[in-house]
Amino acid sequence: MKKGQYGYINWRKKTLLLRSLIWIAVIAALVVPGKLLGNTAGVILLVAGILCVLPAARVWVEYIVLFPYHTAKKDDIEYYEDIGAYFDDAVMLYDLAAVRRNKVTFIPLCIITGGEIYDTFDQIEQLGKRTKTQQYAAELRNEVNEEIAQRILSECI
Repeated sequence: MKKGQYGYINWRKKTLLLRSLIWIAVIAALVVPGKLLGNTAGVILLVAGILCVLPAARVWVEYIVLFPYHTAKKDDIEYYEDIGAYFDDAVMLYDLAAVRRNKVTFIPLCIITGGEIYDTFDQIEQLGKRTKTQQYAAELRNEVNEEIAQRILSECI
């Protein structure tokens, strides 16, 4: 699954949890025999197990950072997807976690259209209201234009 697809955060957390369990098993498989053997081979296994803690810690930290966040329910975002459907060039991104120095900002849904990024539900709702107003204005223009065209044609004939 790629970043930005619906359900990415939940999928990523499951993947990280599985990787964490695998790291725990690998570390235990190296440290326990290393302690039991006690000779040179045991020391080598013990050192290898200790060195495996570093990459495992990276996986654990990523899991801990993502733990509080969940993919939004599909029912909650369908309305906003409808707003995004008004635009031909709209790109919908889901489950984004923007990480800065001391802060993680979770963005459940983001619409990118016309060089603009709408990343909060309020912004997307404003975009939807503006889009519906523009669409209504365009429909009115078309109706008025058709009426004017009909009047001109009737006067010409």
